[in-house]
Amino acid sequence: VIIQNDDELTDAMHRVLIKMNINLDRLRIGSDSWRMQFREALQMARPEATEEGEGPAEPSALAYLMFLLSIFWRVLFALVPPTSMNGGWATFFVSLLFIGLLTALIGDLAALFGCIVGLKDSVSAITFVALGTSLPDLFASQAAAVGEETADDAINNVLGSNGINVFLGLGVPWTIASIYWELKGQRFPVDRGDTPFSVTVFIALAAVAVGIIVFRRRLGAELGGRGRWASFAVLVSCWLIYIVAASLKAYDHFG
Repeated sequence: VIIQNDDELTDAMHRVLIKMNINLDRLRIGSDSWRMQFREALQMARPEATEEGEGPAEPSALAYLMFLLSIFWRVLFALVPPTSMNGGWATFFVSLLFIGLLTALIGDLAALFGCIVGLKDSVSAITFVALGTSLPDLFASQAAAVGEETADDAINNVLGSNGINVFLGLGVPWTIASIYWELKGQRFPVDRGDTPFSVTVFIALAAVAVGIIVFRRRLGAELGGRGRWASFAVLVSCWLIYIVAASLKAYDHFG
């Protein structure tokens, strides 16, 4: 039995993929080796050809700039074990470790910056720390909103992320600390600070955000579509109102 390649079929398939703007490499889930990960980290992605006979388009100046700014992080996270190891479990746990270390670094840098400019820790936490730790969620939600037909994945990503922050990010450390001090025969008091005021403002502004989503459903879509820029302006205003109100309370401008 002699197996020969059908050049005509291969050429036809290649033309179809170009027309559909599909890169088969992007359909592959995960990576096979560290070598592949470092090669992809050091290799700049080029835009796909959209018409038959055309080569890859030249990346824009912004794409070059973003590649140079992210090269350190691309190489750093290429150290994460490939998904082919241990069924992906090594990738999962090492990724969690990297995320934890990066979050701790962002928190320390934000606290140091706040100390230099004279900001209170609570103000630094709701501004720089919150931005640094929430940007990955923002990009993930944006990718989900663009790639999916509905807004469910984008909104669920936000809800799931904040659920983990509240229930695990606060609950687990407090539980461990409480058990530790209970074993030593001491109490573990936690000063509430300005938390009641911040939570009250947050709930009020969150109600506004939910109201916008409900209202936009009447327009035909929770995300995008008609009125998206007005909704964007209102939601950003809610975020700014929360930051200003919480900051003023931290500096005792509210009774």
